[in-house]
Amino acid sequence: MADNVRILAYGLLLNLFFFLTVLDLMRSPPSTAAATDEAEEQAAILEKGIPQPKLMNMEMPLPTTAGPVLKILFCSSCGYRKTFDQFRTALLERHADLLIEGGNFEPALWRTQLAKAMSYLKIAVVALLISGFNPFPALGMDTPQAYSWAVANKIYAGLMAWFLLGIPENSLISTGAFEVFYNGVPVWSKLESGRMPDFQELLSIVGQHREYFKTEL
Repeated sequence: MADNVRILAYGLLLNLFFFLTVLDLMRSPPSTAAATDEAEEQAAILEKGIPQPKLMNMEMPLPTTAGPVLKILFCSSCGYRKTFDQFRTALLERHADLLIEGGNFEPALWRTQLAKAMSYLKIAVVALLISGFNPFPALGMDTPQAYSWAVANKIYAGLMAWFLLGIPENSLISTGAFEVFYNGVPVWSKLESGRMPDFQELLSIVGQHREYFKTEL
């Protein structure tokens, strides 16, 4: 009786993982409309010959909204959403007119595509084990003992394959990024500095750039 309950629990857990992965794959890719609009605005500024202010030898776009904009792109899979929410709440208490935007920092396209391929491979391996199908005779190959063992222990082998193949998949989409932009100007990069900013550092950065833009504009 206990074995049957354990097998049933493993089966439910495996089905849950399978459902979550399929749901993740069905999500549509993020829209690139915002990036396109920003590029068009920059091109219009250059065509009009409007000089752009400079800070730290970097080109800085003029703000296009009524108030200053702080944009933070972070690694969602790293759990940085909570940190962003905490920073946003604390900053708005001190700068009520500050428009704070946040979103996931997208990894390179090849990493995204490879992670998706790993996800498909994970589903295929688990489905193959659950079905018990043996593809090796059709390929003119002897069945490896490891595969025979995995089919005989499909619940345990399926869970193990799910987690082992999930490790490289997660590492591909985890960028570790926490990138901060003020009116389009990069003011902090975890990818470059190797660490997260503390709140006082971020507050000081926002204050300095607010004063700079007030002076220039």
